[in-house]
Amino acid sequence: MKPTDALEIQHDYKWKCGDANFRLILDNMIMARSGMKHKPNKIQKIIDITPQQIVNTYLSSAINVGVSNTPCYFVKDEMTDLIMFASQKLDDTDLFDTSFVPSDKGFVYFEKPLEVRDVRGRTLLGNVVVWEKGFSQGKHGIIVSIFNDAKRTPDEIASLMLSDADKNAQRNLDVIGRFHWIHSFNLIHGEVVGEAVKVPSEEEVEEMRNMVFSETGNELIELDDEAWEKYKQEKITPYTNIRRLVHAYFLIMSQTLTAKTTERGDRAQRRRLERDNLPSEVLVIQFRKTRYTSAEGGEERNVNWSHRWIVGGHWRWQPYKDPASGGEIKKRIWISPYVKGPDDKPLKTKERVYVLAR
Repeated sequence: MKPTDALEIQHDYKWKCGDANFRLILDNMIMARSGMKHKPNKIQKIIDITPQQIVNTYLSSAINVGVSNTPCYFVKDEMTDLIMFASQKLDDTDLFDTSFVPSDKGFVYFEKPLEVRDVRGRTLLGNVVVWEKGFSQGKHGIIVSIFNDAKRTPDEIASLMLSDADKNAQRNLDVIGRFHWIHSFNLIHGEVVGEAVKVPSEEEVEEMRNMVFSETGNELIELDDEAWEKYKQEKITPYTNIRRLVHAYFLIMSQTLTAKTTERGDRAQRRRLERDNLPSEVLVIQFRKTRYTSAEGGEERNVNWSHRWIVGGHWRWQPYKDPASGGEIKKRIWISPYVKGPDDKPLKTKERVYVLAR
């Protein structure tokens, strides 16, 4: 995949966002699959806002990113492995920091999707992440939406929708195209990102009883007590804290091991994108080229390695002088990581991130 292909996918997203049917289906997906549709009284009592208002916030942000001249980012496949690895290495007490978010709005395409598993044990693949800075409940943060590219790397649910088994699902996918919605959420500045893998509470599990859908996620299914107990045992699993994963992405983008280069589309592509008020260049996120030496510090050995691997990567709080206050502040930095092995070999990591709440 060429990095400039991300510009074409962003162009496609803009036109989808201008389609009323796309917005309607996206609204329905967020409302139903996020659980907002099935627990309105509880949500409104806690935060004094209706579930539809929350969904409208997510929807309007995702659409606003689509129709604006939003910066486009392309994450090389090797970086996805590093982001997932680094996410596991964070402390559960880490705080989200909006200063690491590189732009007020963003459209990022992951060449290798973020592989996660939801609370029902399904494998989901996140290719597109869009964000917008804003305020929620008077606090500064970002609104994030994640999509699977159902055309290029369909995940478990998108693959079912692509089958002929469910005509309604097929019609929905025809409208949304490659942008199969996975998740939307807020990340608030100063918020604790929490543990990497979450275990659903008893209360959350009971709420899910009213949110059991068909395999493609379009029809609610009623379960009697016996069927519900079987469903809980077979389906409900711990799930990934997706906020932590996105937090790790922004942190990694700011580290010195990350190289950022700009690639422009060809002349015809640039003209077409500029006519549609879209960026004609993409910021490519990849590993910085490094010279590898032996552990003893001698000359680099000529070894026919079959892959690359990360050596010694970990996070540390680094103190810095704050120019504004004159005091001291601390920021997360990724310490002593390097990637060993030849540039043309795949990156392999020992740890893996699984799951995503949905």
